[in-house]
Formats: sequence, structure tokens, C-alpha cells
Amino acid sequence: MDIFFCAQEYEYKASFIKKIKAKSIKLEGDTARVIVVSPYQWETEFKFVKVGQRWLINGYCVFQ
Repeated sequence: MDIFFCAQEYEYKASFIKKIKAKSIKLEGDTARVIVVSPYQWETEFKFVKVGQRWLINGYCVFQ
């Protein structure tokens, strides 16, 4: 289940979304990695790149 990019296939209540938390954040210059944990304890890693003043998703994976 992919709560970030396939959310149209699932119905999530605001209370569920509010429980999603960042487990770790690593910044290295203009790149960042964030591990997010859902209320189901599923971990998802997002990779970001800074372009100008905006952080854009550069990579994403639910599986190792």
C-alpha cells in the first residue's frame, strides 16, 4: 500500500494522516533524505533535492 502516491486507491481519514511522522532527516548540502513512518509502522524513504528555494522529491521507495 502506498499512502503517498497511490492514495486514490485508499481512503484515509485526517486523523490517520496526522499520525504520519518523520523518523529521521538527513541534510547534505542541496540534498536530503527523510524516512517517514505511518501509523501501521511502515517506513518510507523520500529523497529530495533543493532547486532554488524549493525542495523537490528526487526519489522514493517503500522497499529496500
